[in-house]
Amino acid sequence: MPDVVRKESTQPSLSDEVLRKRLELATFIEQAPADTGIDARELAMHLRIGVSTLWKFVADGLVEKPTKYGAKVSVWTVGYARKLAKNGFGQEVA
Repeated sequence: MPDVVRKESTQPSLSDEVLRKRLELATFIEQAPADTGIDARELAMHLRIGVSTLWKFVADGLVEKPTKYGAKVSVWTVGYARKLAKNGFGQEVA
């Protein structure tokens, strides 16, 4: 039986790609002005939760409702993302 030769992939693994995107987003959130907007996908990635979990937290009052700019555009501020990352989801939003 011939030996199987495996080629090493030149493409980054999925986890490498996710880590790269998280690092880029963390750098952006750290450097952007506090009133800069981010969408649900970006906020969820920054908080390391799923998008559906983010919307559940909004429904439960643990995360404030976003500013809506239409039927499919919901935006939170970078300042709020920083606050959530620092303080967590412990208290309901008034």
